Amino acid sequence: MGFYIFDSHEVGPNGKLAKLRALPGAAEWDGDTSPNLWKPDGNYPVCWVDNFVYEAVGIAYDRHELTRFAEGMHGRPHRWFLVPTEELVKLRPHLAEYLRGERSWRE
Repeated sequence: MGFYIFDSHEVGPNGKLAKLRALPGAAEWDGDTSPNLWKPDGNYPVCWVDNFVYEAVGIAYDRHELTRFAEGMHGRPHRWFLVPTEELVKLRPHLAEYLRGERSWRE
């Protein structure tokens, strides 16, 4: 589900949430995940999830993934952010192909 960023070996002692908050331009989002409200406008919704054993940070790269994230929380603590596309691509350069629709996770 989603495109995950921040492998465990890349994260310091403060965890993935702190690393996400430190990204330039990252802003907490109210998390209104209605698919009709998904509008990147230079930003993508990114969700931090506490899976109790590990943290995950994933990009909702399209409306379908936004819905999957929103419906898949099942009571787990999570926070939503809007993050500038260029910052996400700096972290994972191959992400640009997915965001442009040139590649798909469903291939």
